[in-house]
Amino acid sequence: MTKKNYLQVAIEEAALEFAGDIVQAINNATLDEIRDIVAEEPKKRRGRPPKEAVEPEAEAAVPELPPKKKARKKRDWPKCAIEGCDANVYMPSGPLKMCYKHFREAGGKESPLAAAARKKKAAAKKK
Repeated sequence: MTKKNYLQVAIEEAALEFAGDIVQAINNATLDEIRDIVAEEPKKRRGRPPKEAVEPEAEAAVPELPPKKKARKKRDWPKCAIEGCDANVYMPSGPLKMCYKHFREAGGKESPLAAAARKKKAAAKKK
């Protein structure tokens, strides 16, 4: 067992005395005083603060403007590599960069979507 020096003993005695004072203060306090200390403030929400309420008079004074339409940026699709053809590229044509029509003329496979549409059309005719 280690010997305690004067500083350690003094700190322990002060801590015990402090703890006793805290316990005595809690015993003497009323429930309302304890509830006021324990009650937490509501936590602040992260993000945008709530909108402020506008008075009806101030709202009526502002003229209503029609909603603005957002300008849409026109997409720039790649075009067929065949001269004179202005159709969009059929991506399964790969590095040839041809439209579907020219891809099929060059011996490319038929689109699986076209085959499915043809089957669906034939099934509808049978009914």
